[in-house]
Amino acid sequence: MHSVCDRICAAYRTTDYDAQSAGRRIVIKVGERSAEVDRALARGRASCGVYVTAWNPQGRQAPRQWNARAQARLRAAMRAEGRSTIEGYGRGRDGTWAPEASLLVFGVRRAVAASLGRRLRQNAVVFVRRGAAAELVALR
Repeated sequence: MHSVCDRICAAYRTTDYDAQSAGRRIVIKVGERSAEVDRALARGRASCGVYVTAWNPQGRQAPRQWNARAQARLRAAMRAEGRSTIEGYGRGRDGTWAPEASLLVFGVRRAVAASLGRRLRQNAVVFVRRGAAAELVALR
């Protein structure tokens, strides 16, 4: 029998974490290293970062307007902290879950990424580090 974490983690592993920067599409895939991510981090003068959303806390579908307000608060909080970000959308490859507005946030270490995800009541975040495969950080 699979645990809840196994099912949740499987869904996150089959999601493409997209971001758009300077006309370039950046695609983050859990468990894979990406030259596009490495270049984006270098342009952002960061060695690491986190891909995170404020949408659908605890994996429960929330109303679109609520999600939009929560995402706006996340964006404002990152700006207030002086963090560089790139807008994006997490898209499940199977199409069963609507794309979620997200941010690739530069200069966030793994522990801070996990803390941010917990504050947003997310099940997981995706941690990226230059030269390494993207890592799913399960929070539950």
